Amino acid sequence: MALDLVPLGTGDRLEAAARAGFEAVAPWYDFPTGFDRAPEPVKDAYRAIARAVLRIGLPAELASTAGVSYASVGVYLALLACPDGVADPAQLAGRGLTAAQTADAVDELVARGLVERRQA
Repeated sequence: MALDLVPLGTGDRLEAAARAGFEAVAPWYDFPTGFDRAPEPVKDAYRAIARAVLRIGLPAELASTAGVSYASVGVYLALLACPDGVADPAQLAGRGLTAAQTADAVDELVARGLVERRQA
């Protein structure tokens, strides 16, 4: 069973953002009430908007003084370029980090809840 690392925002957070965006404008455009009853192309459009917004919004933990290490910030940013995730954290090594440092950074991100491991 392979595990992929994925930045949060690609799963439940993405769907929640799409739903919130839809429900914010639904009264203005006379859409059916509720995200679940909207036509699938409309939901897909709101998911695309949410995906773009979530990509530019970085978690505060990445920049705060009590946040994660600089290695973890670099790994997180590299992971954002892989929206489908990576099967092996060693794929993110390089750019000045060894495979061991990358693995430690991934563990830190997982422990802080910024990255999740999911079954592929």
